[in-house]
Amino acid sequence: MFKGGLSFDLAQKIVDNIMTIVPYNINIMDKSGTIIASGNKERIENKHFGAVKALEQKQPYFIYVDTEWERKGINVPFRYKDEIIGVIGVSGEPSEVESIANIVRVTAELMIEKQFFDNKAYAIKTQVRDFFNELLSHPQLQYNTEFQLRAKDLDIDWSCKRIAVIIKMKESNPEMTDYITNYLKSGEYVIHESTLNAVIFFLDSDDTLDRIEKLMNSNPIFIKSYVGFASYDIHQTYDSALSVKNVVEKLSIQNKINSICDYILEDLAFQMKESELSKQVLSIFDSTNKCDALKETLFTYINTGLDISKTCEQLFIHKNTLYYRMQKLGDLTGFDTKNIKDLIILYLYLLKS
Repeated sequence: MFKGGLSFDLAQKIVDNIMTIVPYNINIMDKSGTIIASGNKERIENKHFGAVKALEQKQPYFIYVDTEWERKGINVPFRYKDEIIGVIGVSGEPSEVESIANIVRVTAELMIEKQFFDNKAYAIKTQVRDFFNELLSHPQLQYNTEFQLRAKDLDIDWSCKRIAVIIKMKESNPEMTDYITNYLKSGEYVIHESTLNAVIFFLDSDDTLDRIEKLMNSNPIFIKSYVGFASYDIHQTYDSALSVKNVVEKLSIQNKINSICDYILEDLAFQMKESELSKQVLSIFDSTNKCDALKETLFTYINTGLDISKTCEQLFIHKNTLYYRMQKLGDLTGFDTKNIKDLIILYLYLLKS
């Protein structure tokens, strides 16, 4: 691309499209008078003498007679922000092709304007992506004055509560970032954490979870999502999304949408240091037959909110079998399985087994 002008590909596209509807050759020259697009591809990169004269005069240059160096036609300068950045040339009788040259000139100027805004938007998007990547790698930066000024320059509101959501994808697709952006509000951002994971920073609102669900169901490429806590601290909400991702992967949970709010106990368990008592409980289970059935029973009982009927229904067992297994758990571990505090402690210990 020549500075401040059309890209070569875009210039040629304009020439090709216009020439499908008019019987005249069209050339587009840069601000040095060099042909960058033409109906006659062999002329590209050659100097155009009519364009050079139009640039020198800063106004249209008409050619009324064919010569060794020039052919009849018109050469019209085109501008961006009042600066001449190129010339449109159309071969033919000047009186016939002047209107066509002006149409191509207006088209070129509009395309340059669009190109400028597209490039500016892309540059801002890149800066925002780099900003969040730096922040996730260096959490202390959010307290840095210079970093806060960068946020202000990028129009990132630091005073909003946000929810970080990590989305796992079935396959790598660089276009998914733009796809996800269509589901976001102003002030929400998406970056690639890896080729298969995207991180979205949603604004915290009453409909956020509904919007996450809508996004997840919008495309089969999205496999799972890991939803963090709402927080003013970007790194804190991101860490909580990582925590639920860790829990879901370790426990092989198959839910499509997973929120840290649903796995607080499990997250706590994986962060706990092993104690002598926890080691003792785990060793008992390792040496006991049918420990998997006892563990499954406890987990189901906890996950149903201590609902006996639901537990039996999910495990396809009789109530008496449930009572027997819970009693067996108590006898093996020394914990009172009728005491909710003991049940939760036992649950936390066994999660890591």
